[in-house]
Amino acid sequence: ELLEEDDNGDASQPQIAFDSSGNAIAVWKQSDGTRANIYANRFNGTIWGTAELIETDDAGNADRPQIAFDSSGNAIAVWYQNDGTRANIYANRFNGTNWGTAELFETDNAGNADQPQIALDSSGNAIAVWEQSDGTRNNIWANRFNGNSWGTAELIETDEAGNADQPQIAFDSSGNAIAVW
Repeated sequence: ELLEEDDNGDASQPQIAFDSSGNAIAVWKQSDGTRANIYANRFNGTIWGTAELIETDDAGNADRPQIAFDSSGNAIAVWYQNDGTRANIYANRFNGTNWGTAELFETDNAGNADQPQIALDSSGNAIAVWEQSDGTRNNIWANRFNGNSWGTAELIETDEAGNADQPQIAFDSSGNAIAVW
C-alpha cells in the first residue's frame, strides 16, 4: 500500500515501529524537489492515515530517520538535518494522537552529527544515541528524554584511538539501557 501521497520526489530510508496494540508508524525521507524532508504515516491497526511532514527546518536536507514506541502508544522519531553549516540531530514526539514540533536536542557545534538511533522504555523515557565529529574523529553522544523533555547531550564514548560510529541503543524491561557502537 502506498504510504505517501506526495509525488514531488523520491522516497527512501523507510523505518517502522509497532506499539503493543498493533498500531504502527512508518517514517521516511522524501524529496520535495528542493531538499529531503522527514515524513510519517500512522497505521491504526486497520488502515493507514495521511502522510505528514514531521520536520519543519527549511535550512537543509534531512536524513536517516528512526522511530520507536513506548508501551502507551507514544513514539519518538529522530533524524539528522543539515542547517547549512553542519548536520544536527532532531526529534519529534507522537503523543498517541498527534505529532509535536521538531526539536533540536544536541548542541555541540564542533562537527557533523550522523547515524541517530532511538529507544523508549515502557514508562515513556527515551535515549537517543548518535555519532558526531569533534573535528578530528567521530565520538558517540547520547541524550535522554524523561517523558516530558530532553536533557543535555553527553559524550558517552571517550576512547581517543579512532573513530566511533553506527551506535545502537536498547532498553530492558526494568528501564536500563545499553548502547553499543
